[in-house]
Amino acid sequence: ADGLKILASVLAPEGAIGIMVYGKYGRIGIYAMQELMRFINKGADDPYQMLDNCKRMLPLLPPTNLFKRLENPLGDHVAMGEAGIYDALLHSTDRAYTVSELYDLVETCGLKIRHFLTVNQSYDPSFYLQDPYLLSCLSGLSQRERQAAAELLAGSMLKHTFYASFTPAQFPSSTQEDNIPFLASLTGVSANEVASVVGNAQEPIGTLNGKYFGIRFPKTAYTKMFFRFMDGRRN
Repeated sequence: ADGLKILASVLAPEGAIGIMVYGKYGRIGIYAMQELMRFINKGADDPYQMLDNCKRMLPLLPPTNLFKRLENPLGDHVAMGEAGIYDALLHSTDRAYTVSELYDLVETCGLKIRHFLTVNQSYDPSFYLQDPYLLSCLSGLSQRERQAAAELLAGSMLKHTFYASFTPAQFPSSTQEDNIPFLASLTGVSANEVASVVGNAQEPIGTLNGKYFGIRFPKTAYTKMFFRFMDGRRN
């Protein structure tokens, strides 16, 4: 909360801030594993010994183990090697939030949650539930309550990524010519790099492989030109 208040203090009155925090329910297997490793590593103060103990434990987990059952969608402990194992399973100050707790945190700092970013998930219960009667039971809830219900329905939200602001958000439309496009999920990757990869691709699709991700872009007559001019300043 102190950190968010500091960020809010330097946010322009009409500005917005993008935030990601861990989701409590989707990471329940991680927190069970963290607790298990606290038992295993009780009294240990050498991080390398703690890491070795965790690596020894991972292949021995029974199929019923909560982390084992949720392991595939999590992935950081595999993709990021020993750093990923330590960060996910031996973290000493990990803090996760439910949707309701997240609203409390943000509003305590004088901000409002304006929009959740979603990838293969939704904060709308109707995304998971098609029963008209049950949806009618949820129809009278506030947006905050409906989003909290959706999180419980999904049970798989590892992270909450959202925009917050002081004033109501004005969502862009494809008809607004003053929009400035940017590469939201490619931190440290320039549009020129994307243009180069797509332009040099031999196939209709160009793939840009980073350390932790791979993203595929369609190759058309205009793709390279489009990315070449996407510099974070041009509309």
